[in-house]
Amino acid sequence: MKDLNKKAKEIYQDNIEKGFHDKKYSIQHMAMLVITELSEAVEAFRKNKWSDVDYYKQIAEKNNEFDSTLFSMYIKDTVEDELADTYIRLLDLAGLKRLELTIDSNTSWKLVSEYEVRMDEKSFIEKIIFIVSAVSSFNDRNISYYIINTLVWIEIICEEMNIDLNFHVQEKLKFNKTRPFKHGKIC
Repeated sequence: MKDLNKKAKEIYQDNIEKGFHDKKYSIQHMAMLVITELSEAVEAFRKNKWSDVDYYKQIAEKNNEFDSTLFSMYIKDTVEDELADTYIRLLDLAGLKRLELTIDSNTSWKLVSEYEVRMDEKSFIEKIIFIVSAVSSFNDRNISYYIINTLVWIEIICEEMNIDLNFHVQEKLKFNKTRPFKHGKIC
């Protein structure tokens, strides 16, 4: 995804408007919300819930505008949607902490290498638990490093599974704009 810093600021501002940052939450609180999204991705995987992107795009093109009902029918609560939610949560946290997310070729290569060593031949669920273990280590001291790692790992998983992460993030952000204050939740 291009310009992570710009996207992080946009997501953070959108979430302020939806009421998600009315209280100060700890890094651990925010990390648990990321872990929850990863857990939802695992549940969608176990239920074999996948987006029907081609059909969604075909119908969406005819409508010429975003349709939340259409999104709910063909995209919401699928593996792809939950991975996009995870990515969005991470960018929101980066926006909250005003982090500068920089992934240069050296960093990206290091992260990919580490991932490949640990993830080769692993199942989807094993890959997710690897990420969960990293997210559970989030702390104020190294948060930028952890967020970059996690974003890259999600990108790699999506690439491996032929998931267009950028498309799913963009569509989820459109859907979130149609949702009520705090998306109907308490925090």
